[in-house]
Amino acid sequence: MMQHLSTNNFLWDTLFKKQNIFQLKVFWNYKNYNITVNYYYLNRYVYLSEELRPVQNTNNGNLIQFSTFIPFRYKNFGTAANLNVQYCTKDIVSVPLFAGKISIYYIFEFFKKRLKIQIGTDLMYNTMYYADAYLPVLHKFNRQSLQKIGNFVFMDANVTFRIDRINFFFRAGNLLSPALSYRNFTTPNYPVKDYLLSLGINWRFFD
Repeated sequence: MMQHLSTNNFLWDTLFKKQNIFQLKVFWNYKNYNITVNYYYLNRYVYLSEELRPVQNTNNGNLIQFSTFIPFRYKNFGTAANLNVQYCTKDIVSVPLFAGKISIYYIFEFFKKRLKIQIGTDLMYNTMYYADAYLPVLHKFNRQSLQKIGNFVFMDANVTFRIDRINFFFRAGNLLSPALSYRNFTTPNYPVKDYLLSLGINWRFFD
């Protein structure tokens, strides 16, 4: 598609050299803990520019990602943190410097542990960056430098009731949207979903 395309709105016939992406991954696991380092070498990377044309980068870039998953459990209280730090040289790929998610929960047990009620919350955050815009007509993302997104906390709250194999759950999504004036985006021009309530059931008939 980046080399040859003919539609009502787009027309190009380009000749690019072969792009090369080299990945190196190192990880360490201990029980439920995990630390991962990813390294990508980007050679002649091809992307859609702000002018909505395919472009091949003449500079070689390096993308480094450091991720860690840290769970903690003490009796009925638990947390889990998924933290990511990443950086790309020469702005070849646009990524937030930091992105993280923290889950906090507490479990109540009744009737000899036959009934379990879990109350928890999820908090998500990433630093501001020029995220790629979405182009629906091509189902592709393109570069943009007009709108930064991020630097806000996305918060969910949930309650789960478990009776043997039956799970009932109640979820309140994006609790902070009224306080944040509904002005947050996950992708340029695509707002974060508004405050919402969800109900559901999960019934396992077999193990």
